[in-house]
Amino acid sequence: MKRLALASFTLILITLIGCSKPSASSNNEAPARGNSLKGKWQITKMDGQDAPPELVIIAEFMDEGRMKMTNPGGTDEGTYKVDGDTLTTVQKTSDGKQKTDVLTIKSNTGDKMTLVDEKRKSEMELTKQK
Repeated sequence: MKRLALASFTLILITLIGCSKPSASSNNEAPARGNSLKGKWQITKMDGQDAPPELVIIAEFMDEGRMKMTNPGGTDEGTYKVDGDTLTTVQKTSDGKQKTDVLTIKSNTGDKMTLVDEKRKSEMELTKQK
């Protein structure tokens, strides 16, 4: 049951990636911009805890504002937009509904990115895949 709750929480966080608001961190890391998001990012930590190895979630940010979210349940496609330090994502869910999310990008070094969901009071760390 705990893994199911963690998986659900992770899927919600991933969806939120598309609607996040990035901000510069206190250690002078540059705020995320559209080009620095491009590529595949894997969620490696949630609220300071390592993500379970069986729960691999990949967010892929592509050209022209397109994105994919791949998780053990399948792949969802959508769009994203970066405006200053705000990332907004719009995804179609498996039941055909549209979901919009907003997150704060706390930091983005190019290899690691931390996203904050202020609404849910949660944080996740993503690592860029090579």
